[in-house]
Formats: sequence, structure tokens, C-alpha cells
Amino acid sequence: MKKPALVVTSHFIKPVDARIESDYEVRRKLDGTLFMSDELLAAAEGADAMLITPFDRLDAEFFRQVSSSVKVISTYPLGLIISICARLRSVTSQLDTRQRK
Repeated sequence: MKKPALVVTSHFIKPVDARIESDYEVRRKLDGTLFMSDELLAAAEGADAMLITPFDRLDAEFFRQVSSSVKVISTYPLGLIISICARLRSVTSQLDTRQRK
């Protein structure tokens, strides 16, 4: 099965980057510089989602031009919150199972 294409505009801590690399076809700038608007639009062509930072300035024109293949544009705090919530749900489930015993 083909991995979803994810445009990533930053680098994260090693475990997060490792998970991104294993689960997605990653498109990012390797030199660590910010995408210019035209570069970001080109990277988004055919992508499924984008993980951006607050430093990425996306204006109305960007949203008019971004590829229709992009279904999700998220900033990293949301991804972090979802990850934390998933972990909490897992821990809560484990505690609930222990209490039943």
C-alpha cells in the first residue's frame, strides 16, 4: 500500500521525525530553511496533507492555489496534542483494565 504524502515544513524531536518518516512519504526541505510560498505550493502538488509551523505564512492566495489533493493542513501543536491524547487514552485504558481485576 502506498504511503500518504505529507509535506513537513520543520524537523521535530527524533522519535517524532522517525514516526513521520516511517508512516508517510515525506516532502521537506533538507537544508532546514523555510519554504517560500511557490516552493510550498510545488511540494503540496499531489500531497495528501501538510504539517506546518506557525512560522509558515499562508495567506488567502496560498489557499486559492494549493492542490486539491491536500485534505489536511495542520500545525504542529495540534499533532502534539493528538499524540498526547492518544497516549493518555492508552494509559487510561490500561488503568481501567487493572482496576477491573
